[in-house]
Amino acid sequence: MMEMEILKSGGGRAVSHHAGRSVEPGKFFPRGTLFTLIELLIVIAIIAILAAILLPALNSARERAKGIKCSSNLKQMGTSLYLYLNENGDWMPYGYQTWNNCSERDYLNLLTGRPPRNDDAFVEGMDQHQPIGPFLCPGVTGLPEGATFLRTSYRLTQGMNDTRGKKRGGAWYADTSESGRPKNRNLNEIADGTVIMTETVMISKRGIGIGDHPTIWYNNKLSSWLNAKAAGKTTRVEYENHRNKANYLYKDGHVGSLQNSVQFGYSAEGNNSIDWLPK
Repeated sequence: MMEMEILKSGGGRAVSHHAGRSVEPGKFFPRGTLFTLIELLIVIAIIAILAAILLPALNSARERAKGIKCSSNLKQMGTSLYLYLNENGDWMPYGYQTWNNCSERDYLNLLTGRPPRNDDAFVEGMDQHQPIGPFLCPGVTGLPEGATFLRTSYRLTQGMNDTRGKKRGGAWYADTSESGRPKNRNLNEIADGTVIMTETVMISKRGIGIGDHPTIWYNNKLSSWLNAKAAGKTTRVEYENHRNKANYLYKDGHVGSLQNSVQFGYSAEGNNSIDWLPK
C-alpha cells in the first residue's frame, strides 16, 4: 500500500514519499507549465489558420504536378508518334473508326510498336485498370461507365472535312468525296504550328476506356466547347483535368498548355476551314 508523509527538510521544503521514493512537488508537472483552456484554444485556432493558408497552396502544387506529368506523358506520345512517322513516310496513323484494318482501338498499339489487335482484350504493359501509366493523364479519375480497363486519354486531332491537302487542320479528316470516310494526313500537309494531339474526354468504346477523338468544330473557341458540353458531346478537349487548361502536342513535337479561352484560327482556304492553329 502506498504511503505518503510530509517531512521538513533543511529549507523547510516539503518532500513526498511515494512507495519509498522521494518526489518533489512539480517534478513531473513543474509549476507554470500547464496549458490553460484559453491557451489550448488559442493554439488550436493558430493551427486551423495555418492549415487554411497552406492547404490551398498544397492543392495548387498538386494540380501543377499533375499538369507537368500530363505534359511529360504527351511528350512521350509525341516521341512515339515521330518514330512511327519516320518509318511510315510521314503518314499519320489512323485515328478513328475501322478503316484499312486499323481502328481507333489500335493506333496506340502502332505508336508503341505492338501489332494491331482484332479483339478488345487487355494489353499487358499498355492498358490499365486504374488511372496510371504514361498513356493516361493523371487527372483521369476512374473508369468511364461501361469500361473494364483504360487505354489512353490522348488522341489525334480531327480537322475540317474535305479532300486530302485541303483545310489542313488536324492529324486526320473525314473525306467528303468518300461519304465521310476518315483519312490520315501526311505531316507535310499539316500547317506549321498546328496541334496534332491533345487530351480528351474519356468514354467507353467496346469496354475500353479511351479519350474520344477531338473535333475542331467543338473546340475552336470557348463558346463552341461550352455548347458541346451542354449538349453532352464528348469529342471535346478535356480542360477540366487541369483547372481550365489542357496540354497540346504540336506538329514540331513540343508540348504546350493552353487555357480553355484559346481560339483556333482559319487556314488559307477561307472562313469555313477552321484550323487547329492557335491564334
